[in-house]
Amino acid sequence: MKNIPARGLPTRVVVPVLLIIAGFAAIPIVHFLQIGFGTNGSSIGTSSSNAAPPPAVAAELRDLRARIERNPRDTEALTSLAAMYRQIGETAQAEAYEARARATRQGQ
Repeated sequence: MKNIPARGLPTRVVVPVLLIIAGFAAIPIVHFLQIGFGTNGSSIGTSSSNAAPPPAVAAELRDLRARIERNPRDTEALTSLAAMYRQIGETAQAEAYEARARATRQGQ
């Protein structure tokens, strides 16, 4: 039987190096799991009901409110405003505008 020389690093060096690499690889995984399973956020940012909507959405909300102020029976504006409020998480306001839109449609 021929003696084959050992190749590579010894086990006492390889194991700690692999453990260190695995530890660094686990850090972002744990971070995103904590965010994903958290109750107040997502992996792309936190959500808050007190947060202002983006400027473009705020401008559209103002335009729709102005339209409704000029014509309170504008069902298209009422429905659009309700949908926008629902998208930004303002459920109570969305439901109020949906009810107004339904009442306006029934009264036509």
